Amino acid sequence: MYDSIERYDIIKFIHRDLLSRLFMLPLEVICMQKWCTEDWQFELTAIEGKAGHCRLGLEKGDKFVFSYECPAGMCPKTMIKVYTWCEVIRCGGDFTYRGEKEKYEMNMPCADGCIQFHLKATPINRDKNGKPLPNGPRPKDE
Repeated sequence: MYDSIERYDIIKFIHRDLLSRLFMLPLEVICMQKWCTEDWQFELTAIEGKAGHCRLGLEKGDKFVFSYECPAGMCPKTMIKVYTWCEVIRCGGDFTYRGEKEKYEMNMPCADGCIQFHLKATPINRDKNGKPLPNGPRPKDE
């Protein structure tokens, strides 16, 4: 366990004891040179389930907001499923083809079936016509 944290990142949303669970793990902060401008934001909210049924202790009300990255504290098995549906949206699809009423919202179970989630996609970083903004300069290979 680290005695001190040298660099803090801004965490948009932390529910209940997620922060304390997060800092019980050894953390290594890696600085990345992100250059892609993400054009979608995703919100994944637990809408059913109890902490005692989930290996990570996720429960109703827990919420994760992310663009491309895997959010801290998220179940990696479930993120595989979520990532697939996020790619559908990023590639121009929508959830109505899956039988959902809303284009950018759907409910789905976790990989183990003990937590029910609501996934919502929101377009971000767009110009006034709704077109995604361009990427930043790509880092040079050294």
